[in-house]
Amino acid sequence: MTEENVVRDSFGDLRELLTFHARSEKAGDVLDWESAARELGVRSLPADYREFVTAYGGGSIEDNIGINVPASADTAYAGPIKWLSVERSGGDSAVRSASRPAAPAELLRWGATIGADGLYWVAVDADPDRWPVAVWGRGDAKWTVFDRGMAGFLVGMLRAEFAFCPLTDESLWGAGGARFLHAEDELRMDEAGFDAWE
Repeated sequence: MTEENVVRDSFGDLRELLTFHARSEKAGDVLDWESAARELGVRSLPADYREFVTAYGGGSIEDNIGINVPASADTAYAGPIKWLSVERSGGDSAVRSASRPAAPAELLRWGATIGADGLYWVAVDADPDRWPVAVWGRGDAKWTVFDRGMAGFLVGMLRAEFAFCPLTDESLWGAGGARFLHAEDELRMDEAGFDAWE
């Protein structure tokens, strides 16, 4: 099986586990991926992530994991992808600790959790489809690296495929499936006085 097939299989597995929230109206975000990569100073973004954003967009999985999108996305979602060096300049010393898996300029944040955990790619390989996921666990104040892409990591969470749950909030651990809600839908519901996740 080729690397591309592994990436596609992970996204295919994720699509089987992730459904749209019943009140969803928006699915996917439109991006100029070359411009987004240029803005971030990378050759490209991982294929499974691009597929995810095209199919689902920026938003939330069960109000637990937020998926960020590039700042150039055609969406009102305010959770842009950013480098750790930009995000934490002079901030949390634990996040900047020696246990960090790479330099801040090599950690690209693609998501966050309700428990204030950070979800990053370790962007050191020239091929973005080979970037592992690094989790900054706020609860245990440590980094954990997974040799999987974004989709493979989310599948691993929903199927409890790791030795332990790396996130502070364990509600998605082994859940077997989850719902996704685009950030614009959640904002629309909030403005109408609805809590989308109740």
